[in-house]
Amino acid sequence: MKTSPVLSEGRPGRSLASRSAASWRSGVCSFVGDAKYRNYGGSPDAQDDLYQLLAYVVGSGLTGGMLIYASGGHAEEHTITKLDRTLRIATLDLSGTPHAMLAQVDTLATRISAISSSQPALL
Repeated sequence: MKTSPVLSEGRPGRSLASRSAASWRSGVCSFVGDAKYRNYGGSPDAQDDLYQLLAYVVGSGLTGGMLIYASGGHAEEHTITKLDRTLRIATLDLSGTPHAMLAQVDTLATRISAISSSQPALL
């Protein structure tokens, strides 16, 4: 996955926060996500994070995206039916051994790759 600091209407153009990631295939955005360096479980900022991700997803013309939290909670999906968008939440347990953390990152990379290769652009 190529990490890009830019995203605007599915094309390079506008800066995103440095923790944001976008994957591009043949000049077309195929994945957007954002990493959060805090616990997901019970975070008062979680709703704002979902709105931020929704803006990235709609702006890119994709059907979904992913938030990745440093810890807490479990994998979730939020479907915004009227917009036909799915917002995914993943967490990484950073309290484990380096080997265990790398295994989690591998699993996450596989999920991101599957999302990226299956997303139809809506723009």
